[in-house]
Amino acid sequence: MSSNLLIVESPAKSRTLKKYLGPDFEIMASYGHVRDLVPKEGAVDTDNGFAMKYEIIDRNRKHVSDILRRLKGADNLYLATDPDREGEAISWHLYEILKEKKALKDKNVYRLRRNWRKTPPPSPRNSSRPRAPDWSSLISPARNTRAGCAA
Repeated sequence: MSSNLLIVESPAKSRTLKKYLGPDFEIMASYGHVRDLVPKEGAVDTDNGFAMKYEIIDRNRKHVSDILRRLKGADNLYLATDPDREGEAISWHLYEILKEKKALKDKNVYRLRRNWRKTPPPSPRNSSRPRAPDWSSLISPARNTRAGCAA
């Protein structure tokens, strides 16, 4: 098993990147959004600072399980979804799921912000400036929007 797990949004991107990255990288797709607010009342906890209650989307439960299984053998996790707001949300939700499942212990987690439709890099480690995840500037406005609050 490879020591680096790289997650992109779509299986097509996964297949393309496998052509460019060597055997040190396992590349998987999240298949888009992996989690959403619970569909019934109570998705927003107004007594707890408008905390959101999420659940894994049924159609992507298998993909999340596969990511969890393959992450066990990796030292590094690269969240390489698109650099737009949707991609940031997908990476954040994956990160939160993996953190809740305690799958990130002793793992290095990096967020890559790169449009993979352009020329793929020879390696995410040296060409895309991997950095620690930081969703603070994106997630607060998204939470406020979902909760119906003013930003």
